[in-house]
Amino acid sequence: MKKSIKVSTGAAMALVVAAVLFLYWPLFPRSVPAAENDKPVDVVLVGAGVMSATLATYLQELQPDWKIEVFERLWFNVHFRNIHGHRGRFNETFHDEGDIDMVRALATYAEVGYDGMMMPDHVPGMDDPQIVDGKRVYTQRAENFAFAYGYIRGLIQSAQRLA
Repeated sequence: MKKSIKVSTGAAMALVVAAVLFLYWPLFPRSVPAAENDKPVDVVLVGAGVMSATLATYLQELQPDWKIEVFERLWFNVHFRNIHGHRGRFNETFHDEGDIDMVRALATYAEVGYDGMMMPDHVPGMDDPQIVDGKRVYTQRAENFAFAYGYIRGLIQSAQRLA
């Protein structure tokens, strides 16, 4: 019974935190870059994430004469997460436990002018971690997202005050 109350309370807290964050997003005024040219293009891809970059690569191979424009300054959402390991073999961790320097990562987003939303991706759980390759691995739960949102918000506030 106590466990279900904890889970319900954690889920409610996570929803309240998420609602507040989304109501006050973006933290900075947005600006859409002016068009750099008026030449026609065959394909426009908004965002240079994995999907757009992969599609652009395939299209360039299939239709080498096509003009492809990728606009990455229009990002509006970054899945901000930390991991132990490397591509192909990694475990997701809490933001303050992984191999990535999250303060430096946030500073890099600021340096390139990113002003969109930062949200956790896959957040691990806090209950009975499994040990995989000597690292803790957790299950996902709502209260863990509350921790992640709070951590990200703290990083953003610290960066704003130091700027």
